[in-house]
Amino acid sequence: MKAYLMYPDVRDEWVVFTTEDDLWLYNMKSNEAVRLTSDFGIVLNPRISPNKKWIAFARYQPGDQPLSEVYVIPLEGGEPRRLTYFGSPVTNVVGWSPDNKIIVRSDFKRPFLKWRELFSIDPETGEIRRLPYGPADSIAYGEKALVIGRNTIDLPYWKGYKGGTRGRFYIDYGYTGEFKPFLDLNANLTSPMWVKDRFYFISDHEGVGNIYSVDVEGRDLRKHTNFSEYYVRNASSDGNSIVFQMAGDIYLLKDGEVRKLEVNIPVTGKHRIGKFKEVDKYLTYYSSDGNYFAAIVRGKPFLMPNWDGPVVQLGNREGTRYKAIEVVKGRIFVLNSDEDKIEVYGLEGDKVKEIKVKGYVEKMVPSPDGSLIALVNNDFELWIVNVNDGSQTLLDKGKWYIEEVVWHPSGKWIAYTYPESSYWMWNRVRISDLRNVKDITTQGYYNFSLSFDPDGKMLYFLSTRNFEPIMDWVYFHYDFVNPAKAYLVVLNKEVFSPFNKQLVNKDAEARVDLDGIETRVSTIPIDPGYYSKIRGLKGNKVALLRFPPKRVSGQRQDGVIEVFDFPTKTKEQYLDNITDFEYRDGFLIIRQGSTIRVLKEDKKPEQGQDANPKTGIINLSRIKVYVDLKEEWRQMLTEAWRLMKENYWRNDMNGVNWDSVLEKYRRLLGKVNTRYELSDLIKEMHGELRTSHAYEFSGDYDVEKPYNVGGLGIDYKFNGECYEITEIFVGDPNEENERSPLLDPGINAEVGDCLVSIDGVRLNLSNPPEKLLVNKAGEPVVIELKKKSGEVKKFSVRTLKNEKYVIYRNWVERNRRYVNSKGYGYVHIPDMMSQGFAEFFRLYTYEVFRYGNVIIDIRYNSGGHISQLLIERLLTKRIGVDVPRRGEPIPYPVVAPTRLTLITNEQAGSDADIFTKAFKLYKLGKVVGTRTWGGVIGIDSRYSLVDGTVVTQPKYAFWFIDVGFGVENYGVDPDVVVDNLPQDYRNGIDKQLEVAVQELGNEETVDSIKVFLESENKS
Repeated sequence: MKAYLMYPDVRDEWVVFTTEDDLWLYNMKSNEAVRLTSDFGIVLNPRISPNKKWIAFARYQPGDQPLSEVYVIPLEGGEPRRLTYFGSPVTNVVGWSPDNKIIVRSDFKRPFLKWRELFSIDPETGEIRRLPYGPADSIAYGEKALVIGRNTIDLPYWKGYKGGTRGRFYIDYGYTGEFKPFLDLNANLTSPMWVKDRFYFISDHEGVGNIYSVDVEGRDLRKHTNFSEYYVRNASSDGNSIVFQMAGDIYLLKDGEVRKLEVNIPVTGKHRIGKFKEVDKYLTYYSSDGNYFAAIVRGKPFLMPNWDGPVVQLGNREGTRYKAIEVVKGRIFVLNSDEDKIEVYGLEGDKVKEIKVKGYVEKMVPSPDGSLIALVNNDFELWIVNVNDGSQTLLDKGKWYIEEVVWHPSGKWIAYTYPESSYWMWNRVRISDLRNVKDITTQGYYNFSLSFDPDGKMLYFLSTRNFEPIMDWVYFHYDFVNPAKAYLVVLNKEVFSPFNKQLVNKDAEARVDLDGIETRVSTIPIDPGYYSKIRGLKGNKVALLRFPPKRVSGQRQDGVIEVFDFPTKTKEQYLDNITDFEYRDGFLIIRQGSTIRVLKEDKKPEQGQDANPKTGIINLSRIKVYVDLKEEWRQMLTEAWRLMKENYWRNDMNGVNWDSVLEKYRRLLGKVNTRYELSDLIKEMHGELRTSHAYEFSGDYDVEKPYNVGGLGIDYKFNGECYEITEIFVGDPNEENERSPLLDPGINAEVGDCLVSIDGVRLNLSNPPEKLLVNKAGEPVVIELKKKSGEVKKFSVRTLKNEKYVIYRNWVERNRRYVNSKGYGYVHIPDMMSQGFAEFFRLYTYEVFRYGNVIIDIRYNSGGHISQLLIERLLTKRIGVDVPRRGEPIPYPVVAPTRLTLITNEQAGSDADIFTKAFKLYKLGKVVGTRTWGGVIGIDSRYSLVDGTVVTQPKYAFWFIDVGFGVENYGVDPDVVVDNLPQDYRNGIDKQLEVAVQELGNEETVDSIKVFLESENKS
């Protein structure tokens, strides 16, 4: 069986590598390969020790909170031994030092995932030591010089990368500890290696990743491989030979010759064996007509009677992706998204028709009688398909995705949301008789959740039109915290509003009159709130789904269904703990987490967990989902390619022949034996576009889930007896989640105190603190602490679930104290999402009010979407002052800086690129640091593959008035270039911060308000 070979390393005749997620050892003399691990998880980056006694490797465990830790195993095989308990997803093996110490990179005890440093680990004793180089990802020990690499990360998903975070080398001649930049080829440089007296590396500065070398001075550039189709990746050397991977094979470079190693791997294909999968985890679409339940699970369509009876799987059973299914009047409509067609089935599962449709379909909505289907595609088109004759009519084309479509009960009318622009917050509600189109709502609002009442006399919808301001007590501002209001449209112009009672009520025809329909919109008398859905019920009622105010953290929040009665104008709660619901033919189809209920609209569910009509619960375990992984992986690769073809921002695919790219990577699919290897292949395929934000992540890796490590919020060193505390992390000491639990009342730990044991286990090099905290995140543990005085105390503390935040806040407050001591303010923004928004407003108001002159620091900012909100704040300038009789004068506006300086670095990217560029274009102040990441073609994470893998397509290219599209794959240059060198980190110097303070002080801007106040004080 073919194998996909990755991460090779060489030591004399031995080559170690990974395939089938396991560790393998190959002897080039005997041509034999031996598997060293089995079902151990995903093995990465193995390296053989110089004495050929050990192999060090990383074990990666995906999940909601993925982890990667370092292990060691004897060269001849044996039991792997874990060496690190860093609790990080980015820990990895870099190599070995000449004295047989493992070199590891990790963000351990650092505030950001992208702030990775090097550690040495003694495989015999387990002693771990942080190396004094600051941020680094690789290291190469030469006879005359030491080279470290920053950002030297394999980038299969962004080939041709040239931005600020490109891999760079720093050289220390003579091992003096003084480094300087080395060899910038305006490309992503990776895999630093010394072979005799020459320095080797991978570069793609000529278009494709190949191996090059230079002399010790960085001159005499030579090219040693000449591949033109696939990239050379993950090269490693023992000082004499080089091995590398390419297209799933391993090659050897020795004495100027390149040859492929014909490794015969007896792989078992165990990870490709078909499996049954959980239904609730992969249920992506469902519907019911009250009698039958239809579902899409893992991309496969199923039909069954609601509470008893057989389950029928529809469609092609292997290798085809289905995305939607609807049961209408005894027929089942299924959307085959791979082949762009609608398949129609009878209740016994027999296919009766299929209709080829136009474009990549996003939404399928059959009419009430099933004779017509409304389709929305990703060309923003709305099509009407006649099921009987297959004819298709283009009804409308939007300027963005048409998100919602609903049919009138008669099947003669259709209502939908029409986007006014690509900015999603503005749309209109439209109605059509399938020929003419009429706007119902006025412009400038976001309208959603359309629903006709079952009698066809009203159209209901929600709209974010509640402009009742609520005072923000954190920042001087007003917010609209209950945005959604409920509305109805009277369709027949001769019918009165239900809230305008007449002396005599008359039945009216259920018809739609377009004339003056925009004037027949009325507010439903329900208090506004966080409503996400409204559906019309029989008997002049509506059901609404209400949630608590939405958090932006992404945590799941449950809602409640409320039913409003028009005649009585009263509202009562129907059911809580709701994820979502739908209404169809007198039934409510309700989702509560992983539970689905189908209930008659006039009945509340009985208590219990049994699946029956009284509880309404559908027994999803009746559905058996068998997955042929080989076929599924083929489909996933093709769908990832198709989604990119449909959605990439340029029609010409950046000049790439995208059809040939699919064939290029399909050729390698037969080698793939694990889900991780498939990810690698998809990333390489995406990388052919040479564009930012072409991601692939998550998915069904089918490996053991990781156990997270609890945190104590301290750093330490082993002094031979116990773990001596060298730093206690604390942000705001008033906040429990911003200080080490060792600072809790009654504990009062100090720097210099020593950890002796945890939960009764004595700590030593073999038992570091984190080892005793595995699977104890957020749990109480018993700590034995030896005080500096010699006193030994025992106490219980609750560990931190995630130590990262307190380490981050500790770093911010240290910077802030330093800048404040110079008379300036300091604000750090970690991302352009919810945490960054919170951190900005937490510090900015006070720092601006107190100091006026402020440093904004966005180093390591991971991007997001809120840069324009922050820029709006920074654009505000002082123009006046409120002078009271007593007390201090108050600036006007209150939060308006006098002067600003921005610090950025190569790890600030995406929306942080945009923020940096905007800061410069608006001339808000000097920018200090290094060039930013350079990735500004945005994404929306709209699509997932069948196993839950998220794949992104670069859709939105950012253009600036001065450089056009030039920030992409370049970044933003600072005004003052300052690079923190390895020796700066060794000496505890943040040169970028120091220079930013100097630049802020050198500004010649006159603060006229300050001048005025000084003159007033003198008078």
